[in-house]
Amino acid sequence: MRKKYISQQSGVTLIELLAALTISALLIGIVYGIFTYSVQSNNKTQSHINLRQEANLIITEMRKRHQEATANYEICYDELLANELPSKQGLSLEKVSVDDVIIDATHCKQEIDPSKALSVKFTLTDQQNRNQFTIDTVIEGRRNSGSVAVEIEKPDKQSFADYLRATGIFLDVNTLEIKGGPTIKGEQGTVVVRENFNPNSSNNIEIQAKDIYIQGNVNRSKNSFELGNSNNPVSNIYIDGNVSIDKDKDAPPIRGYLQYTGNLDLKENPINSVISHSAKRVDKIVSPSFGNLPQFKDPIQNVGKIIIASYATGTFSVDRKMEGIIFYPNGTVDFKGGNNTFRGIVIADKVYLNGGDTLIFQPLTEDEELPF
Repeated sequence: MRKKYISQQSGVTLIELLAALTISALLIGIVYGIFTYSVQSNNKTQSHINLRQEANLIITEMRKRHQEATANYEICYDELLANELPSKQGLSLEKVSVDDVIIDATHCKQEIDPSKALSVKFTLTDQQNRNQFTIDTVIEGRRNSGSVAVEIEKPDKQSFADYLRATGIFLDVNTLEIKGGPTIKGEQGTVVVRENFNPNSSNNIEIQAKDIYIQGNVNRSKNSFELGNSNNPVSNIYIDGNVSIDKDKDAPPIRGYLQYTGNLDLKENPINSVISHSAKRVDKIVSPSFGNLPQFKDPIQNVGKIIIASYATGTFSVDRKMEGIIFYPNGTVDFKGGNNTFRGIVIADKVYLNGGDTLIFQPLTEDEELPF
């Protein structure tokens, strides 16, 4: 009887034990692989942020020195690393050139004229995370130099989001038609109008931006407009054409550093009552250029930050409060009026803005990407 009872008891066989161990090992391997990939991805992202921040810091220091210099000076390799952040973060500075002159630990760029624009190129490398960030930009000369104050960082051709972050563009149009008294507000952003700026309104029109590029003539006679920021940062206003401004009773219609390629006609006004800082004629103005536009299946609507992205030639209406990005380079964006507020970025062939409408710059953050 006892032998029969023992023979009926069940247990774990060796095969079952081996199978359980094998499955456990596989699961542990998968979990470890996911964890390792996540850590590497986070490290890569943080490395990109560190590289960008350090590059911006180096350019900021170079710009400050260049624009504050009162005589010719030199730049040496060691001076670029004075903040010691690269070594602490394990970064290395490579392929440094200033005005096409290579500089390294033994060679400096001498006799730099602070009144002229300064081209700067360098690459920051994070060897540990196998990541690089390259700067290719131009630092403007002193404000009183007569040079063209244009600084546009060349973006990564693979990332249109990086391009928008680098230029700060929040309104880029071929034609801007305005009725009533709308407001375009982006103190830290960039506005580009690629054709003549002729608002059709007797109401006051405001365009606030750090950089404003207008291709063509600007005529303030039958309408009232204000270009530039009323507070810091002081705006850079580039007009590739003639500037004609009539008498102003209230505030300066141009607030910032004006550069123009044509003629300046101030009518009856003295210059300091029209332009709050300075005005100078230049030979050439270069506005930001998109270069290679992104490729995507047309159209994209309401995906992430994108409200609409399309290469169509139709009309997209903004008839309520919206937030995001309108990428419509061949089409028309029509703000219907009625005190609508749009926060984000608008890129289009034509934009119609009406009284009461407000366009407010809302930039992409460092970790935001676009779905194309």
